[in-house]
Amino acid sequence: MSMLPYDQDWGAVPVGFPAELLDPSGRLKIGRGQNVYDVDFEYGLQTLRWENFTSGSAAIGHRPIEGGVRMDVTASGDVAIRQSKPYFRYQPSKGLYASAAVLFGAPAAGITRRVGMFDSDNGVFFEQDSAGLWAVRRTNTGNGVVDTRVAQRDWTLDGLGGTGRSGRVIDPTRIQMAVIDYAWYGAGRARLGFILSGKLVWCHAFDSANVAGQILPWCRTGNLPCRYEIRRASGTGLQSFWHWGVSVVVEGGFDEQRGFTFPHANPARVAVTTRRPILASRIRPLGVIETSGTATAGAGGSVTASGWTVNQWRGRYVLLTGGTGAGQMARVTTNTTTVLTVLAGCGAILAGDRTGRLRLSDPLARDPVPQFDIPAAWILECRPVALPAAFQPPPRVVEVAWGRNWSPLSNMAGSVPAADRQRLEAAQSVARAESTLVTSRVAQQRSLALPGLYATEVAAAARAARWRDWIERGPRLVAVTTDRYLGQIEIGQIGRIAYPAYGLDAGLSGVVVGWREALAGRRVEIILAGSD
Repeated sequence: MSMLPYDQDWGAVPVGFPAELLDPSGRLKIGRGQNVYDVDFEYGLQTLRWENFTSGSAAIGHRPIEGGVRMDVTASGDVAIRQSKPYFRYQPSKGLYASAAVLFGAPAAGITRRVGMFDSDNGVFFEQDSAGLWAVRRTNTGNGVVDTRVAQRDWTLDGLGGTGRSGRVIDPTRIQMAVIDYAWYGAGRARLGFILSGKLVWCHAFDSANVAGQILPWCRTGNLPCRYEIRRASGTGLQSFWHWGVSVVVEGGFDEQRGFTFPHANPARVAVTTRRPILASRIRPLGVIETSGTATAGAGGSVTASGWTVNQWRGRYVLLTGGTGAGQMARVTTNTTTVLTVLAGCGAILAGDRTGRLRLSDPLARDPVPQFDIPAAWILECRPVALPAAFQPPPRVVEVAWGRNWSPLSNMAGSVPAADRQRLEAAQSVARAESTLVTSRVAQQRSLALPGLYATEVAAAARAARWRDWIERGPRLVAVTTDRYLGQIEIGQIGRIAYPAYGLDAGLSGVVVGWREALAGRRVEIILAGSD
């Protein structure tokens, strides 16, 4: 069917249809919608189909009894995000329709919750902050990310405050079915609404075509994922965001696309004397880049900049584009207003987190502000744990390898400079840090050899010195059992405990190197590695 002849400039028409029966382009919905994505979380987090991202002490947990997922934030700077791995293909002339069951909860200071079809650059979604609900359109068409936010009282179709067309009032403390549909074209329409008592109620529409000041497309692309997120910008205390099933439907059905033919001509011939890759591809990662820019190398394992708040980046990851570890992702262990300390070094712990991802953690990390604090009153059991054999007795010398620790596979990358090739092909060396304190007190002279990824001897020596200092302070392993922090403890977190025995009266700060949880008994055992 062609476009219905209904327009404000034409006046009344013989037949009119409510907005609920029209697609984002104003056409009557007579075609069958094709479900291109549906998922529920009755039996798990569906990690093959969903990305999970947490920062700080945030947690994402499957809730089998409730049949859904709960995303928690506790401390300032915590972030929890779930995003579908597929980006759903938008086809011109067809609308995308998505629905999701969510529980926002009551608005809270410093808390932001979002649900919709969006990523870190583009999309449309519902947002809740301390001021209430918002309809948001996110755009990045070359001038950075811009969020156009419309408060609930200003929604154009129905404010859901009791005075709108439906007469209904939305309550975020009750489970809701959020709905979004859109047509892109660059100048298409995006709508947001809820299903209330079995009826679809559109509450706000973002229009682009012929809108004053609208020059560029409303977002860069119509290919978008489903996404949920919760953030705590300030304050402390547990806040949650629940979600259940989600589906994405293409109005009118999805036309199978089996590929396209593109011509490409280069009028100038190029002489190729070495083998070069012509085409490369990679899987698109979860789009949660918080910021980008340039930082200057500072002390070993740190970079410097300005304008940060203390520990705002703790637990997140940075891409090292130069210097030691170039091309690798490094985890932020702590930051001041100007210095960002990243996890860099051998002797780190590689372990799975609660979402099944691998995390790299530094047992030597120190932070004056722990991520959790367990006083004696919260400890049900406390016991010392024997140190690994490598530390009994304490080693006198710590050796850290630097230089090449892999073998080149081929010469395909012909653009690698000759100096780098020579460095990669050189034999690996060792940097040493000797403890005079251990030498003077321990009869059996032993050494601790650790592999490393360091490109320079200076960086390897600095890491060896950190291990030596940790050994000289007297390393300790302690296991504590508590009924607090259930579902929150992760390997690599920094915590503090106090207990009136085993010399722990003044407290011990350290890194979580192991944990075991018994949900039925509401107990969690934490193994903390620290030094006096």
